[in-house]
Amino acid sequence: MRCVIKVALALLAVEFCYINAKEEGPWTAENVVQQALEHRDKVGSTAREQKAAAGVLADAAGVVSSKKTSSKDVKAFPVPGFPDLVFVDGGSPAAMRELAKSNQRGKGIDINHKLSLELFRRAAELGDPEAQGVLAMRMAFGLHHTNSFDGSSIRHFGRPDEAGALLHYYFGAAAGDPFSRAALGYRHTFGLGVPKSCWTAVSYYKPVAEAVVQEAIEGTKAGPMGSSSGRGLPQIERIRLNVHANQGVKPDRQREVLQYYQYSADRGNTDAQTAVGTLLNIGTHGVNRDHVAAAHYLARAAAAGNDDAMAHLGHMYGAGLGVPQDYAKALKYFQEAATRQNSLGLYGLGYMYLSGKGVDQNHEKAYKYFVAAAEQGDRDAHFYLGAMYMHGLGMKRRSLSKAFMHYFQAASLGHVQAMHNVAIMHMSGKGTPKACKPALSHLKALVEKGPLAAALQAGHEAFFRGQHGQALLSYLQASELGMEIAQSNAAWMLDRGFAYAGPHAAAVATTLFKRSAEQGNVMSLLQLGDCYYYGNGVEQDWVRAAAIYYEAYKERSAEAMFNLGFMHQYGAGVPKDHNLARRFYNMARHSNADAALPVYLATAWLRVHSTWDWLRPHLPQSVVAIGDWLFEAKPKPGAANYNQAYNSKGGGAGSSKADSTVAGVSQQLAPALAPALSQHMSGSQADAESAAAELSNNVAGSTTSSSSSTSGFGLDGDADAEPMRSWYWWLSPQLLVWQWDSLMWRLAEATGLGGFSISSLLEEYSDVGETALLLVLLAVLMIVLRIRRQRQQALENQVLIALAQPGEQQHIAQQIATQLGLQILQRGAGAAAGAAAVTAGSGARAPNDTVPTLADGSAGAQGVSSAPVAADAADSSTNSAAGASSGAEGTIVGGGSSSSTGRQRNQANGLPAFSEGSTSISSSVRTQDAGISSSGGSSTTSSSISGSAEPGISKQPSQHNQVDSTPM
Repeated sequence: MRCVIKVALALLAVEFCYINAKEEGPWTAENVVQQALEHRDKVGSTAREQKAAAGVLADAAGVVSSKKTSSKDVKAFPVPGFPDLVFVDGGSPAAMRELAKSNQRGKGIDINHKLSLELFRRAAELGDPEAQGVLAMRMAFGLHHTNSFDGSSIRHFGRPDEAGALLHYYFGAAAGDPFSRAALGYRHTFGLGVPKSCWTAVSYYKPVAEAVVQEAIEGTKAGPMGSSSGRGLPQIERIRLNVHANQGVKPDRQREVLQYYQYSADRGNTDAQTAVGTLLNIGTHGVNRDHVAAAHYLARAAAAGNDDAMAHLGHMYGAGLGVPQDYAKALKYFQEAATRQNSLGLYGLGYMYLSGKGVDQNHEKAYKYFVAAAEQGDRDAHFYLGAMYMHGLGMKRRSLSKAFMHYFQAASLGHVQAMHNVAIMHMSGKGTPKACKPALSHLKALVEKGPLAAALQAGHEAFFRGQHGQALLSYLQASELGMEIAQSNAAWMLDRGFAYAGPHAAAVATTLFKRSAEQGNVMSLLQLGDCYYYGNGVEQDWVRAAAIYYEAYKERSAEAMFNLGFMHQYGAGVPKDHNLARRFYNMARHSNADAALPVYLATAWLRVHSTWDWLRPHLPQSVVAIGDWLFEAKPKPGAANYNQAYNSKGGGAGSSKADSTVAGVSQQLAPALAPALSQHMSGSQADAESAAAELSNNVAGSTTSSSSSTSGFGLDGDADAEPMRSWYWWLSPQLLVWQWDSLMWRLAEATGLGGFSISSLLEEYSDVGETALLLVLLAVLMIVLRIRRQRQQALENQVLIALAQPGEQQHIAQQIATQLGLQILQRGAGAAAGAAAVTAGSGARAPNDTVPTLADGSAGAQGVSSAPVAADAADSSTNSAAGASSGAEGTIVGGGSSSSTGRQRNQANGLPAFSEGSTSISSSVRTQDAGISSSGGSSTTSSSISGSAEPGISKQPSQHNQVDSTPM
């Protein structure tokens, strides 16, 4: 039953196409194909219509089931890889080509790249130009093999067939295929498999560019009156996957933006009304044109006085878009907008006076209005000024140089026809010197704005839908046109493992990175350097990797600076120079804030590395072997420089060749490095020149430094250890450090925390930062107050114990207490007993007389704890010892052990004797506590008391033990 329904649908579709074709002319395969394409590719086509169109194309192409061709009279050819299908003789090549597109895009049938390839191959054999171009693209990337595809994904990149690709490109270009012509133009521009020739490339690009201009002129109704700026061409978004892949970009984002603005416009926002009206009038990706709705929103905004809306509404009335054509209303809106110096309104008036539509033709007025609009940057006004200067309209004589100037201004703003005119004037030498490269540049840019660039947009949409195989194939197709964004995106997908396509995918990615870098993409240049450093897709070559990083460094790439610093740290392809490595690291940090964290980690590891190099000559060989594994860069096992480094210890012919190459470069390296280094070094120009000369003088030893490294694990020359070498290489610490730094860099770019610092965090999160800072300050203040309280308490305890001493010590302590503002109370036996309890642990006996104590009751009858005193005495032992001379007599060293001689001297001077090893109260109290210090004389006992923490007093006893109170 299901088969009957399918046959009925196919018959209905064929009958419908036959009727429509019969109305337009005789029944031909071309008419059938045209009708099928109208149903398949129309906006809003249903799955049923697409399926019916696919069935019609299959019949027209002669692709039928092998069961239907049992008759011997029918000449059929089997479809390779599909035993159930055959090609019937007499099928239409155009139908085969379009059926192949349906299989490739999934239009009405499931995606089947393998069948699509065979259909393209058959159509190319029958002479279809477009099919030859597509097949040439597949051959160029090695996707023409039977095992290249697996369903909807790319399975395997085989060996490319450059000769076959060029042959099909030439056949397609000769038959007028735009894709083949553009591909050959790109190849001749850079000499890819063909001679590099600018004029040959121009000859291929020129007819394709003219077709793009013609399509833009036919779509002038999409924009302002008389505009051929390209608004009718496909909307192509310039999306780089290495930037936007993780940002959740959606194919329908423009529609979401429109809905947001439409919500504001419905509530009376005039700016939103103008934006919605303009978007609906012109149309863009994801938003279809709706001139009626556009006129509605623009009319509301114009009534509210928006001059942009007035100008757009004037163009709609002039062109009859969504409203009846009315030149009078168009003139009215243009005049109202022009009185407010609106550039689009001024251009509209200029065009009406130039063309004579709605007004009398007046070239002088047109020129005046065009000049006013061009001064505000209107590209259409610049274009028509160029045309007026070219033909001498509105002026006494024409000026080709001024015409070229205005054409060039319009072309730089993206005007399609102006880009073509600038290229033609460069080719012919009119108004400007004859030059091929500028003409080629404009023609190439013009082609990349045309319908062929739709493959790039298809790649974007497929990627964000998760159809990575489909996206990669679209990007590869656009990359053959020379579109740098497509080359970068395809290489990025292969490098990141999207749509894995076999072991040869790395070589394809390297080729695409190289082509993208040739067109000025610095990120691709860095990726190309990584390919040569790791040996991905190419033979590992550190010298060439360093040269590529240097080219990126000249483009102010911070990552290239970082990589050069890493290579100089380990001597990988360049001289080992830690000073120069540090300079490159610092340059990377100054050039890009995101490099702050990676540079911090790298410089920390560089210090460890430098320390190892200093210790290495003094260590045993067993330790040196392990250290060399940590701190020496080793080539990848199996690479040419690996064999040079491990098998030929002195460097073979390969190293001598590298030496000669680098020696030639070193002669020009210092003058080139000096200006760049001077911008990043804090020193003078002379310092920069010396650094550059240092690098240049050491360049010649780069290959020998890298080739002289040896393994520390006995892997030299052992063929059986090759797999083990590979594992050791990938797990080598220096490689892991580089990968870790690269990961930190990518994380910094993704999170925006590259310049990680306390100040940046406080600036980013000001409220949280201020609160945290306040809490920290409060905590510090509490700690300071606690320390001061402890010191004050220790001082009071020391003074109290000193008051318990007889004679002169008690008198001095009383004076200190007076200076500190401490009240002295005379207490009886209880106070004496408390003081005795303090000194009991020190081996001193308390006197029996009355002992003065502090008024706050911290000593006396309550007793004084000996723990703070002992701790403070221990802290002050150093100051006491330093303050006393070697011959001092009667000096008590707090917290230390006193000798028998010291005890005898103390007893002789009337001081209490301390037992050996006990805690004592020094007569030399710490300066920061109360400023009590002790200085011993040379022959007689002397003591000094100096106060610095509180209002200072200086007590210097004389030789007769008299106290002289004199402030310091």
